[in-house]
Amino acid sequence: MPNTSIRRWQVAYDPRGREVAGRARVGRRRARLEAKADEILKVHRDAARVAKARELSPAFDAECRAEEQPVGFWQWAGYIHGRLRHDGGYAKVLLLAGMILFLVWIAPFIWLMVKALAILVPIWFFTALAGPQRQYRRRVYRDW
Repeated sequence: MPNTSIRRWQVAYDPRGREVAGRARVGRRRARLEAKADEILKVHRDAARVAKARELSPAFDAECRAEEQPVGFWQWAGYIHGRLRHDGGYAKVLLLAGMILFLVWIAPFIWLMVKALAILVPIWFFTALAGPQRQYRRRVYRDW
């Protein structure tokens, strides 16, 4: 198994484990890979630093939120369009508007039913308390 920490004076191996010619290339390649790794780690450290600052400082978070807040009609319109253009957002808004319109249209009928129920429930209650007043006999007709 090849050693993963390759130094300039060591022999380099390919993925199959064979020795690669040109020992000087190993040092340059390692330096290039280390530079790339340092660059990646630097970006990660910067991002981690900003994330930590956001966690620790609510004022920093509020300041960033205030800077990102839309200003003026067209910025708000663009912001709302961006929120609605995916996942059927406009269809959902139209469906909600239709449901509200239907509720406004049917509201008088619902109010009429509430009033009728408020009048009829006491009437039904008191007639049930009084019970039946008279027994009705069933009239029997003779066979013809």
